[in-house]
Amino acid sequence: MACTINLPCNVGDTLYTNLSVSGWYLRDKDKPYSVKVVFIGVNGVDNFFNVEYGEGKMWQFYESDFGKRVFLTKEEA
Repeated sequence: MACTINLPCNVGDTLYTNLSVSGWYLRDKDKPYSVKVVFIGVNGVDNFFNVEYGEGKMWQFYESDFGKRVFLTKEEA
């Protein structure tokens, strides 16, 4: 039996966030930050998305963060 899950994005997609990572406090002028989705975890509760900011900086957002902390377009952010 196949199961279909509708996710807001896919691995490789670019998302946007105003959340800075450690050491980026001086880069406020670069907001919103573009991040790349590198992993999606499906757990049946609140799916999670690992993103890369660049320079090896990674962060994790949850599906419930979309529209609040992470956005599909730069304009939304």
